[in-house]
Amino acid sequence: SLADDLPLLQSKHGRSDPTVGATPYTDLDSLSFEQLHDFFQSTHEGIVLPVAANRDAQTWLKRQAGNAYAVCLNVPMEIQSLADTLAAKRPDFRFFDLASTPLPSSARAANSQSLYGYGLSLHERTALVQAADAYVGRFDELGCAALVSGRPAVLLGGGAGDRPDRISGDDMTVWFPVPREATALAGAVLQFLSHRLGSPEIDRRT
Repeated sequence: SLADDLPLLQSKHGRSDPTVGATPYTDLDSLSFEQLHDFFQSTHEGIVLPVAANRDAQTWLKRQAGNAYAVCLNVPMEIQSLADTLAAKRPDFRFFDLASTPLPSSARAANSQSLYGYGLSLHERTALVQAADAYVGRFDELGCAALVSGRPAVLLGGGAGDRPDRISGDDMTVWFPVPREATALAGAVLQFLSHRLGSPEIDRRT
């Protein structure tokens, strides 16, 4: 069914040109560095979600985070220790983990909450990213949502080979295209969060 539908995603010119093939379904989840780079550097319109999804996300985060900053996490499994380090170093923040792999509750810090078993739809996860104070995680659909919404965002992965170590879009975003070790990333991510949201000693969300 997907193979039948893919030609509908092409431009009219592409559909009429027999030399232009449909995008293989295996490529839909593996955007190239060039595609992500173009998206990262572009100007975007906001994402308009259902009003109920936005309202529920804002209400839920306010109840769960209180006056603490709310940070959505979506860290790749291979550097999951980054999420643990962030929670340990910033106990004044509340971290909400949207990753698709659950962790034992005993391994999670008190200020970190996994949303794995909540059965959230894409609309609901996107609404949480838009309502949160910052996003740290994959450059996937949620990373794109953070970028489009203008949320402070640290984007991870999406490049391979000889790529820049770090790309800054503006004062609100930074992208690490090539995966790095969690310990190497932790300092940069903590510095970014402190710059955007404040140091643990003086600033709190009101």
